[in-house]
Amino acid sequence: MNFRLHGKDHLSPVQEDILAKKMRKIERIAQGMEDLVIFIKECVPGRCEMEMKAVVKGAPLFTRAAGKTFEKSVDSAIEALVRQMKTHKERLAGK
Repeated sequence: MNFRLHGKDHLSPVQEDILAKKMRKIERIAQGMEDLVIFIKECVPGRCEMEMKAVVKGAPLFTRAAGKTFEKSVDSAIEALVRQMKTHKERLAGK
């Protein structure tokens, strides 16, 4: 799996550790993921906004999340991405 992070200059070392732990969780869940790109749009005290784009078995999946903290926005984005992956996996199984 290819992993790219854009907007990294906005992150503290603690936030990078949090993101790395969450990415390991996604890797366990998302078999067949070819590419994952995370765009950190804004991360200031009181607001953090990000987008994630994943390519799973040829299908692009996209999610956008915002929260009051970095951790909440990461959790929201990953939850949305995991739901999309499960739906995509079910569609492939139904074919």
